[in-house]
Amino acid sequence: MKKIIEGYKAFNKDMKNRYGYEFAEGKTYSVKGPLEFGTTGNGFHFCKRLEDTLRYFPTINNEEVKFAKVTSLDEAVEFYDEYYGYYDMYAARKIKIEKILTRKEIISMFLNTYEERVIRF
Repeated sequence: MKKIIEGYKAFNKDMKNRYGYEFAEGKTYSVKGPLEFGTTGNGFHFCKRLEDTLRYFPTINNEEVKFAKVTSLDEAVEFYDEYYGYYDMYAARKIKIEKILTRKEIISMFLNTYEERVIRF
């Protein structure tokens, strides 16, 4: 089932994910095969909330990490990790890298948000 979901994805400074796959702002990417979340899964992983990307790239103070706003444009599977309190994480068949966020935009998001999100951050 096609599902348009907006979220966030983190990258190394060279716009590569943890597995060496390179991305670019404004581009769309897709995969074939069954979708599955996890290190051995299939699909483009992203999180509904920016702060949850820190599970995979653990420091926002590191200039080596970039964060992007993304959109899932097709089928996506959802993953929850109740034990650690991570929710709304996805593996998507087709994803568009909408915009690389500036540090100012990231800080602004957390200054103008609700208390629970600040605590999670």
